[in-house]
Amino acid sequence: MTSSVELRGFGNEILGQVDLPDSKSMYNRAQVIRFLQKKIEPPATTAPEDVQLLYKILSSDLQLLDAGHAGTAFRFATAVKSFTPGEWELTGSPRMKERPIRLLVEALKKLGADIWYMERDGFPPLLIKGKKLECTGTVEIPGDVSSQFISAVLMIGPYVKNGLKLRVSPPVLSRPYIDMTVNLMREAGAEVSVRENQYEVGEKPYQNTDLRVEKDWSSASYFLAMLLAQERGRLFFPGLSKSSSQGDSKISDWFEKMGMRATESADGIHYQMNGLSLETQSISLDFSNVPDMAQTFACLFLKKGIGARFSGCDNLNLKETNRLDKLRELAVKCGAKMLPGSHGELNFDPPEKLRELPPLPVYDDHRMAMSQAVFSCNDGRVIIQNPGVVKKSFPDFWTQVRKMGFSVTMHQ
Repeated sequence: MTSSVELRGFGNEILGQVDLPDSKSMYNRAQVIRFLQKKIEPPATTAPEDVQLLYKILSSDLQLLDAGHAGTAFRFATAVKSFTPGEWELTGSPRMKERPIRLLVEALKKLGADIWYMERDGFPPLLIKGKKLECTGTVEIPGDVSSQFISAVLMIGPYVKNGLKLRVSPPVLSRPYIDMTVNLMREAGAEVSVRENQYEVGEKPYQNTDLRVEKDWSSASYFLAMLLAQERGRLFFPGLSKSSSQGDSKISDWFEKMGMRATESADGIHYQMNGLSLETQSISLDFSNVPDMAQTFACLFLKKGIGARFSGCDNLNLKETNRLDKLRELAVKCGAKMLPGSHGELNFDPPEKLRELPPLPVYDDHRMAMSQAVFSCNDGRVIIQNPGVVKKSFPDFWTQVRKMGFSVTMHQ
């Protein structure tokens, strides 16, 4: 097994085409809908690991189901298996057993689900006895923990007796992911009404499985960061669109404000940098609706010598790793000066000069691995541990980096 990857950059223009994977967020929602219609099909062998894992869990008749590190798969499967006839044991990796699940379990129990904690109260693994669910009143879920809890309950709504009434109590983080869920449900023929934070789903099975899955904006972010760090070059992203339903598409505006030029065509988007260097001490960004992008911009700013004033990072420590804590540790390694901030903030002044970095751990977090690739730009060098973790969302990531002209060397 490869233990690390060494990246070496260069000083010329970045030129090329980045072939992105499908959005795993959209694909996994589409898989749930297709499963509920009994029309699910195996994903391609090149699909992200999380997509393949959810398919295996949904389509399996085995009693013991292992979601590994995949939070999306665990949460969506919890909802689906709660009304799928049978008895199910749903487990995951040691990290998964540290990620709270109580709010989703309590919401499903209000619909009549039979779910028990097998080890620690409020955390995986779970024992689920599938049965018909019924809505007898409004179910409430806090909106500041995980949008996946909300999406999981919404997607099974058409199969709940009397439909579903759901209230999401504010503040609501990652709202675009909830909107994505609602849009796909409607595209599949579900009756969904939304009034502020109130959702109502009619008891009407999905009709359409021909759901369009877009190319992944989250995956594009790492290459856009590398282009901006390099300061010169052009990249083309086939299939990418600014009119995407993915919340992470917002980053296009952010990069354009930082000096990048974007030209959209029917085939995708071209991005260009013409040697503009950011002349700024710090930049403030709110990640409330795009939490998965915090690592991309933290690493970019550390590389470029820009201070960070990040807000809306409230739930980052509930992800694959304690992302906010790990970003703070990374900033210190780079020589940045950490600044005080309230819960959910990441504030630092940049290092006067980026320190030579030791081999960087990724903590089984695909986004930590991919975001740190930016340190290799402009004749940089970085060693990133456990490069295989990118299979979770972007199996072809290192190949795409090599296509851009970077030296990519795998070490045992």
